[in-house]
Amino acid sequence: MRRIASACLVGLLVAACGMAPNGSPEPIPSGSPLTYDGSPPDGTPAPAVTIKDTAGDLTDTSGKKVTKNALIDITALTASADRGTLKLKLALAGDVPKSLSSKKQALTYRFVVETNRSGAYDFWVTLSNTAAGKWTIKLDDYRPGGQSYTDSDFHGTLAAAGKAIVATIPLWVLGSPTTVRIAALARRDDQATKKLVAADHVPKRSADSPGDDWLTIGR
Repeated sequence: MRRIASACLVGLLVAACGMAPNGSPEPIPSGSPLTYDGSPPDGTPAPAVTIKDTAGDLTDTSGKKVTKNALIDITALTASADRGTLKLKLALAGDVPKSLSSKKQALTYRFVVETNRSGAYDFWVTLSNTAAGKWTIKLDDYRPGGQSYTDSDFHGTLAAAGKAIVATIPLWVLGSPTTVRIAALARRDDQATKKLVAADHVPKRSADSPGDDWLTIGR
């Protein structure tokens, strides 16, 4: 059983659905469950950094522009770190309902996280709705030996709040990295036809391939 290192995040500086972000089949984490140490001492705070996204730039599965989906239209991605916690916010053009059945609209909001410039996404932090109309949380750890952690097994918070999706993640859950790069996506799928209705992601270049255009925290 592998253990995540518990060294604190130091020297922080700010630079700045069943489908994977690029539409390929979703990979499945495998390996033994990780054992988390207790929270380490607080690291150096990192002020909030924001990447803005153009409103009304949603597309469907064929890449055509679509409208009337403000609740998945991303306008900004913001991140900061303080007291050993990574804070994330995805701003949207429309309000996210407190309750909505996936039979009507299957919604997915996801933060894609790369740690220590690994060159690939290491974590997905996903909020999605269920057929019962409730919201479910999932963290997928794609590092060697990683597992998926759902709802109460997720060490952090993730929720819809008006026109935003907000999350807090203890940095030790992410292996206490010295650098974190982040992208995000929002999408709506039709469960009956199994087709993508509309999607948006930030940055525009890619939400699954880390690069200098991703929001960056750390050195």
